[in-house]
Amino acid sequence: MSLAVAFMMSFISALSGHHSAQILHEYSPEKLAAAEGLFETQRYAPLAIGGYTDPKTEEVKYGIEIPWALSWLAGGTFDTEVKGLYEFPRETWPPFYVHTLFNLMVGIGTLLLGLAAIALLYWWFFIKKRNRPFPKWLLWSLVLSGPLSMLCIEFGWVFSCSGRQPWTIYRVQTTAEAATRNENLGMLFLLFLLLYALLSVLTILILTAYFKRNPVSKDMDKLYG
Repeated sequence: MSLAVAFMMSFISALSGHHSAQILHEYSPEKLAAAEGLFETQRYAPLAIGGYTDPKTEEVKYGIEIPWALSWLAGGTFDTEVKGLYEFPRETWPPFYVHTLFNLMVGIGTLLLGLAAIALLYWWFFIKKRNRPFPKWLLWSLVLSGPLSMLCIEFGWVFSCSGRQPWTIYRVQTTAEAATRNENLGMLFLLFLLLYALLSVLTILILTAYFKRNPVSKDMDKLYG
């Protein structure tokens, strides 16, 4: 059940990401251009995978380009015109590192979708029909997918917040204008860090104590006899 839910939610997330790209194309084109390191406005715009945006040469280096894919992603057709960063004042450009964040977010999301699909196929062909257990490499991959999914979420949030810079309210209020001028925030930040550290330690201790009393091996014995 968990694999089925993981696959469905990963697939829905991919569809949501595609829709978000279309929203960016219409309402925040600078963010989309920065995410793909696109400087020149063009039709049949390529999708840059990997690499990094070089601020000196103003191009994506060491990336793999998929012809026409960005235009299709943005507008649903290969001849959709995608605006480049040169269309906007330089002071409104988002930071170039959002391209890397975007690639990490999409790359991990695609990896998790593929992992769920592989695990489901293995379950169908080898476990359900031949009564074989999951191999260790696949089980470890599924375990690691948990931290990877959290990293994917965090990369997405940092991309979302960094990609809209310098605006807090798009083309109305900048982040510099909205930032608080209150002092003594360092202590409050430190207290929040200590609170989350305490919650993390308590969570680990509670889960460790629980699984010592209720080991997973008991459930595995019930499943596989």
